[in-house]
Amino acid sequence: NDVTLTLSNGVTVTWNGTADNGQIVTNGTYLVEVSAQGGGSGDQEVTKDVVVERGSGSGLGSVWAAPNILKGGATQTTVGVSTGMNLTLRAGVYDVAGELVKPPVTGAAGSSQAPVDASGLASGLYFLVVDILDSNGNLLQRQTTQIVIER
Repeated sequence: NDVTLTLSNGVTVTWNGTADNGQIVTNGTYLVEVSAQGGGSGDQEVTKDVVVERGSGSGLGSVWAAPNILKGGATQTTVGVSTGMNLTLRAGVYDVAGELVKPPVTGAAGSSQAPVDASGLASGLYFLVVDILDSNGNLLQRQTTQIVIER
């Protein structure tokens, strides 16, 4: 996806995710900076931090959690990915501070699902970081979804 920056004078600049050499950038954090000089509004500079996280481009689909709201004493959810491929998922649970609160668990090989144990977690929002693996255990893509726990 393109990143669009709009200057105060209405000029719009779009970055298409390529480096100066024309190659698509790798995953990482980038600082996009646009400098405009002269004109009626004087010199102007706009910067934007951009996080690039691209998948393999293989149409793996999006991960989901069901249920994604755990109420009362519920402690189990399942993460999955909607795809026609037989994939293996590994999911870890992180709090909003980015701390790992439940170590990653790997689902059955080729099932495109993984169980997630939320026992012992307090009420709040949690992020499930899901690694999508091929049949050889190679990482194809990493995606994130979320769950809410209401005790």
